Amino acid sequence: MFGTLFRKKAPEYPAPVDQLKVSVWVIQGARLGEHWSLDEGDLTVGRLMSEEELAAANGRSISFPDHCKFISGHHAVFKKQEDGYWVYDLGSKNGTTVNGHRIEKSRLMHGDEVDIGQVVLRTHVEAPAAAERQGTCTVSVVEGARKGESWTLSGEVGEIMVGRNLEGDKVIALPDTERDVSTEHALFKRVKNTFLIQDLASKNGTFVNGERMERHELKDGDRVVIGAVTFEVRISG
Repeated sequence: MFGTLFRKKAPEYPAPVDQLKVSVWVIQGARLGEHWSLDEGDLTVGRLMSEEELAAANGRSISFPDHCKFISGHHAVFKKQEDGYWVYDLGSKNGTTVNGHRIEKSRLMHGDEVDIGQVVLRTHVEAPAAAERQGTCTVSVVEGARKGESWTLSGEVGEIMVGRNLEGDKVIALPDTERDVSTEHALFKRVKNTFLIQDLASKNGTFVNGERMERHELKDGDRVVIGAVTFEVRISG
């Protein structure tokens, strides 16, 4: 009786399952930055999957390279079911964890982090209302070369690359005198309804609010330092 009374209620989705758009994004490890939808059928995860195995998965697979030694050949599978989105471990040698807890299966919610052999994927759940929201991210130089100039990410402009001596429309080209800036240093980009800064394996790194970052979800007021240039981030909408 008491177990029933005090049982923890399962978290709720922001909309019925058949109205959601759900994806997983690699935020750490091999294939960093890649993403896959969970709305188009089962998604199998493994290492060095053969052509036959890939064909059996109907193209719905994530195959990791041989150096990912902690990932089994058939490690885990993501599934969309009537009651939600799930990840199942397939009897892997090193296990699958969700938010730090080893699981056999787990129902996924927005922001959940799935660790598969030291590759971490984050779950993104988008409801219809969220898909309709529009916003902009403006990055302005407040210190260093090109001080006072601004660039905006919106629905039309999804990416802006920062680097030295770049050419093109969707770039922030810093002068040759900025020797601490790599040719292709970092990328400001819009991912669904969020804005990110991603370092592009630059020599001297990208810093957000004083901390070196490979990838960071931007918030209003963040300061991004690339070489001797400081950008201030303003997000609206």
